[in-house]
Amino acid sequence: MTEASSSKGACEHSVVVYNLCVQCGAIVEGTGVSLPYIHKNIRMNQDEISRLGDSDMRALQRQRKLCLVLDLDHTLLNTTFLIDMREDEEYLRSYADSFQDVSAGNLFMLESMMTKLRPFVHSFLKEVIRHQKSLDVVLGKESSVLILDDTKDMWPKHKDNLIVIERTVLKEMRKEILKGCKVVFTWVTGSNPEDHELWRMAERLGATCAREVDASVTHVVAKYEGTNTVRWAKKEKKFVVNQRWIEEAHYLWKK
Repeated sequence: MTEASSSKGACEHSVVVYNLCVQCGAIVEGTGVSLPYIHKNIRMNQDEISRLGDSDMRALQRQRKLCLVLDLDHTLLNTTFLIDMREDEEYLRSYADSFQDVSAGNLFMLESMMTKLRPFVHSFLKEVIRHQKSLDVVLGKESSVLILDDTKDMWPKHKDNLIVIERTVLKEMRKEILKGCKVVFTWVTGSNPEDHELWRMAERLGATCAREVDASVTHVVAKYEGTNTVRWAKKEKKFVVNQRWIEEAHYLWKK
Protein backbone atom coordinates (compact mmCIF):
# COMPACT_ATOMS: atom_id res chain seq x y z
CA MET A 1 0.00 0.00 0.00
CA THR A 2 1.42 3.40 -0.97
CA GLU A 3 1.75 6.27 1.46
CA ALA A 4 -1.00 8.20 -0.36
CA SER A 5 -3.47 5.33 -0.17
CA SER A 6 -2.88 4.72 3.52
CA SER A 7 -3.19 8.29 4.74
CA LYS A 8 -6.62 9.23 6.07
CA GLY A 9 -8.19 12.34 4.57
CA ALA A 10 -5.39 12.98 2.06
CA CYS A 11 -7.59 12.15 -0.96
CA GLU A 12 -9.58 14.90 -2.72
CA HIS A 13 -11.47 12.69 -5.15
CA SER A 14 -15.24 12.69 -5.39
CA VAL A 15 -16.64 9.28 -4.50
CA VAL A 16 -15.99 7.10 -1.45
CA VAL A 17 -17.32 3.57 -0.87
CA TYR A 18 -16.68 1.70 2.39
CA ASN A 19 -14.37 4.58 3.40
CA LEU A 20 -12.18 3.94 0.34
CA CYS A 21 -11.76 6.33 -2.59
CA VAL A 22 -12.94 4.60 -5.77
CA GLN A 23 -10.20 6.33 -7.79
CA CYS A 24 -7.02 6.06 -5.74
CA GLY A 25 -7.90 3.66 -2.93
CA ALA A 26 -7.11 6.11 -0.13
CA ILE A 27 -8.82 5.65 3.22
CA VAL A 28 -11.25 8.53 3.64
CA GLU A 29 -13.43 8.64 6.74
CA GLY A 30 -16.34 10.87 7.70
CA THR A 31 -16.41 13.23 4.73
CA GLY A 32 -18.91 13.77 1.93
CA VAL A 33 -22.68 13.34 1.77
CA SER A 34 -24.11 9.89 2.42
CA LEU A 35 -26.44 8.62 -0.35
CA PRO A 36 -27.98 5.46 1.11
CA TYR A 37 -30.71 5.24 -1.54
CA ILE A 38 -27.91 4.50 -4.05
CA HIS A 39 -25.77 2.38 -1.71
CA LYS A 40 -25.66 2.34 2.07
CA ASN A 41 -21.87 2.85 2.13
CA ILE A 42 -21.37 5.43 -0.62
CA ARG A 43 -20.52 9.11 -0.06
CA MET A 44 -19.90 11.95 -2.51
CA ASN A 45 -18.48 15.40 -2.04
CA GLN A 46 -20.68 18.41 -2.73
CA ASP A 47 -18.92 19.34 -5.97
CA GLU A 48 -19.67 15.92 -7.46
CA ILE A 49 -23.29 16.09 -6.30
CA SER A 50 -23.64 19.52 -7.93
CA ARG A 51 -22.06 18.23 -11.14
CA LEU A 52 -24.42 15.27 -11.26
CA GLY A 53 -27.32 17.54 -10.38
CA ASP A 54 -26.51 19.84 -13.30
CA SER A 55 -26.22 16.86 -15.63
CA ASP A 56 -29.48 15.39 -14.37
CA MET A 57 -31.29 18.71 -14.77
CA ARG A 58 -30.12 19.08 -18.37
CA ALA A 59 -31.33 15.55 -19.12
CA LEU A 60 -34.73 16.29 -17.54
CA GLN A 61 -35.05 19.53 -19.49
CA ARG A 62 -34.28 17.76 -22.74
CA GLN A 63 -36.99 15.22 -21.98
CA ARG A 64 -39.37 17.89 -20.61
CA LYS A 65 -39.74 15.97 -17.36
CA LEU A 66 -39.65 16.68 -13.62
CA CYS A 67 -38.34 14.70 -10.66
CA LEU A 68 -41.29 13.60 -8.50
CA VAL A 69 -41.02 13.33 -4.70
CA LEU A 70 -43.91 11.60 -2.93
CA ASP A 71 -44.99 11.54 0.69
CA LEU A 72 -45.93 8.10 2.06
CA ASP A 73 -48.66 8.38 4.70
CA HIS A 74 -51.98 9.67 3.31
CA THR A 75 -50.47 9.65 -0.20
CA LEU A 76 -49.29 6.14 -1.11
CA LEU A 77 -50.68 4.37 1.93
CA ASN A 78 -52.51 4.90 5.19
CA THR A 79 -51.90 3.24 8.55
CA THR A 80 -54.43 3.07 11.38
CA PHE A 81 -54.17 1.57 14.84
CA LEU A 82 -56.79 -1.15 15.25
CA ILE A 83 -58.15 0.47 18.39
CA ASP A 84 -58.88 3.64 16.38
CA MET A 85 -60.92 1.92 13.68
CA ARG A 86 -64.54 2.97 13.36
CA GLU A 87 -67.35 0.47 13.67
CA ASP A 88 -68.04 0.62 9.94
CA GLU A 89 -64.38 -0.24 9.22
CA GLU A 90 -64.25 -3.44 11.28
CA TYR A 91 -65.15 -5.59 8.27
CA LEU A 92 -61.71 -4.77 6.78
CA ARG A 93 -60.06 -7.17 9.22
CA SER A 94 -61.32 -10.11 7.18
CA TYR A 95 -59.74 -8.71 4.01
CA ALA A 96 -56.13 -8.51 5.22
CA ASP A 97 -53.62 -9.83 2.67
CA SER A 98 -50.55 -11.94 3.31
CA PHE A 99 -47.15 -10.35 3.83
CA GLN A 100 -45.74 -13.24 1.79
CA ASP A 101 -46.77 -11.47 -1.42
CA VAL A 102 -47.05 -7.73 -0.95
CA SER A 103 -46.84 -7.17 -4.70
CA ALA A 104 -50.48 -8.13 -5.12
CA GLY A 105 -52.01 -7.10 -1.80
CA ASN A 106 -53.63 -3.86 -0.73
CA LEU A 107 -54.41 -4.34 2.95
CA PHE A 108 -52.03 -5.63 5.61
CA MET A 109 -52.56 -6.13 9.33
CA LEU A 110 -49.98 -6.36 12.10
CA GLU A 111 -50.69 -7.12 15.75
CA SER A 112 -51.88 -3.61 16.58
CA MET A 113 -52.26 -1.73 13.29
CA MET A 114 -53.55 -1.98 9.75
CA THR A 115 -51.99 -0.51 6.61
CA LYS A 116 -53.95 0.00 3.41
CA LEU A 117 -52.37 0.97 0.11
CA ARG A 118 -54.12 3.76 -1.73
CA PRO A 119 -56.19 2.85 -4.79
CA PHE A 120 -54.14 2.25 -7.96
CA VAL A 121 -50.83 2.49 -6.06
CA HIS A 122 -49.42 -0.66 -7.71
CA SER A 123 -50.08 0.71 -11.18
CA PHE A 124 -48.71 4.10 -10.19
CA LEU A 125 -45.44 2.74 -8.79
CA LYS A 126 -44.81 0.84 -12.02
CA GLU A 127 -44.66 4.19 -13.79
CA VAL A 128 -42.48 6.21 -11.41
CA ILE A 129 -39.13 6.07 -9.60
CA ARG A 130 -39.37 6.18 -5.82
CA HIS A 131 -37.24 8.64 -3.83
CA GLN A 132 -36.78 9.32 -0.15
CA LYS A 133 -38.52 12.28 1.42
CA SER A 134 -35.58 14.65 1.90
CA LEU A 135 -34.29 16.50 -1.14
CA ASP A 136 -30.79 16.12 0.26
CA VAL A 137 -30.59 12.71 -1.39
CA VAL A 138 -32.02 13.78 -4.75
CA LEU A 139 -29.28 14.36 -7.31
CA GLY A 140 -31.39 16.73 -9.35
CA LYS A 141 -31.43 20.50 -9.05
CA GLU A 142 -34.24 21.73 -6.80
CA SER A 143 -35.70 23.73 -9.68
CA SER A 144 -36.51 20.46 -11.48
CA VAL A 145 -38.07 18.67 -8.49
CA LEU A 146 -41.81 18.42 -7.88
CA ILE A 147 -43.07 17.35 -4.42
CA LEU A 148 -46.56 16.01 -3.64
CA ASP A 149 -47.50 15.90 0.05
CA ASP A 150 -50.56 16.44 2.21
CA THR A 151 -48.57 18.33 4.88
CA LYS A 152 -46.80 21.51 3.83
CA ASP A 153 -45.06 21.89 7.19
CA MET A 154 -42.85 18.91 6.33
CA TRP A 155 -41.08 20.90 3.58
CA PRO A 156 -40.23 24.32 5.07
CA LYS A 157 -37.17 24.75 2.82
CA HIS A 158 -38.85 23.59 -0.39
CA LYS A 159 -42.23 25.30 -0.46
CA ASP A 160 -41.71 26.44 -4.04
CA ASN A 161 -41.42 22.79 -5.12
CA LEU A 162 -44.48 21.60 -3.21
CA ILE A 163 -47.99 20.86 -4.37
CA VAL A 164 -50.18 20.24 -1.33
CA ILE A 165 -52.62 17.37 -1.90
CA GLU A 166 -55.87 17.77 0.01
CA ARG A 167 -57.16 14.66 1.78
CA THR A 168 -60.71 15.75 0.50
CA VAL A 169 -59.47 14.52 -2.87
CA LEU A 170 -59.86 10.81 -1.99
CA LYS A 171 -63.37 11.43 -0.73
CA GLU A 172 -64.34 12.93 -4.07
CA MET A 173 -62.81 9.98 -5.93
CA ARG A 174 -64.70 7.54 -3.69
CA LYS A 175 -67.99 9.25 -4.47
CA GLU A 176 -67.63 8.21 -8.11
CA ILE A 177 -67.73 4.47 -7.28
CA LEU A 178 -71.51 4.14 -6.81
CA LYS A 179 -72.50 7.39 -8.43
CA GLY A 180 -75.92 7.07 -10.04
CA CYS A 181 -77.02 4.21 -7.76
CA LYS A 182 -80.08 4.60 -5.55
CA VAL A 183 -80.30 1.93 -2.86
CA VAL A 184 -82.85 0.77 -0.33
CA PHE A 185 -81.90 -1.42 2.63
CA THR A 186 -84.63 -3.90 3.52
CA TRP A 187 -83.61 -4.19 7.19
CA VAL A 188 -82.35 -0.67 7.95
CA THR A 189 -85.36 0.82 9.68
CA GLY A 190 -86.17 3.01 12.64
CA SER A 191 -86.37 6.75 13.09
CA ASN A 192 -82.78 7.41 11.99
CA PRO A 193 -81.70 4.86 9.35
CA GLU A 194 -79.17 7.44 8.12
CA ASP A 195 -77.05 6.59 11.17
CA HIS A 196 -76.59 2.95 10.15
CA GLU A 197 -72.99 2.14 9.17
CA LEU A 198 -73.95 0.66 5.76
CA TRP A 199 -76.12 3.67 4.94
CA ARG A 200 -73.18 6.00 5.64
CA MET A 201 -70.80 3.74 3.73
CA ALA A 202 -73.04 3.74 0.65
CA GLU A 203 -73.28 7.54 0.76
CA ARG A 204 -69.49 7.84 0.96
CA LEU A 205 -69.36 5.78 -2.23
CA GLY A 206 -71.65 8.27 -3.95
CA ALA A 207 -74.91 6.30 -3.78
CA THR A 208 -78.23 7.84 -2.85
CA CYS A 209 -80.01 6.01 -0.01
CA ALA A 210 -83.76 5.95 0.32
CA ARG A 211 -86.20 4.71 2.95
CA GLU A 212 -88.84 3.49 0.51
CA VAL A 213 -88.74 1.89 -2.92
CA ASP A 214 -89.87 3.72 -6.02
CA ALA A 215 -89.18 3.62 -9.73
CA SER A 216 -85.88 5.47 -9.35
CA VAL A 217 -84.34 2.81 -7.05
CA THR A 218 -81.59 0.81 -8.77
CA HIS A 219 -80.48 -1.60 -6.00
CA VAL A 220 -82.18 -3.34 -3.09
CA VAL A 221 -79.76 -4.45 -0.36
CA ALA A 222 -81.36 -7.43 1.35
CA LYS A 223 -80.50 -9.92 4.07
CA TYR A 224 -83.17 -12.46 3.14
CA GLU A 225 -84.98 -13.70 0.07
CA GLY A 226 -88.74 -13.68 -0.02
CA THR A 227 -89.48 -10.26 1.44
CA ASN A 228 -91.98 -7.97 -0.21
CA THR A 229 -89.22 -5.55 -1.16
CA VAL A 230 -87.12 -8.28 -2.80
CA ARG A 231 -90.14 -9.57 -4.72
CA TRP A 232 -90.85 -6.02 -5.89
CA ALA A 233 -87.22 -5.58 -6.99
CA LYS A 234 -87.25 -8.77 -9.04
CA LYS A 235 -90.55 -7.86 -10.65
CA GLU A 236 -89.27 -4.39 -11.54
CA LYS A 237 -85.92 -5.82 -12.74
CA LYS A 238 -83.88 -4.03 -10.07
CA PHE A 239 -80.60 -5.35 -8.73
CA VAL A 240 -80.86 -7.40 -5.53
CA VAL A 241 -77.59 -7.54 -3.57
CA ASN A 242 -76.44 -8.21 -0.02
CA GLN A 243 -74.46 -5.98 2.29
CA ARG A 244 -71.14 -7.45 1.10
CA TRP A 245 -71.71 -5.65 -2.19
CA ILE A 246 -71.44 -2.32 -0.36
CA GLU A 247 -68.49 -3.47 1.73
CA GLU A 248 -66.51 -4.83 -1.19
CA ALA A 249 -67.13 -1.75 -3.30
CA HIS A 250 -65.82 0.30 -0.37
CA TYR A 251 -62.73 -1.91 -0.09
CA LEU A 252 -61.95 -2.48 -3.77
CA TRP A 253 -62.85 1.04 -4.96
CA LYS A 254 -64.93 -0.28 -7.82
CA LYS A 255 -68.56 -1.08 -8.48
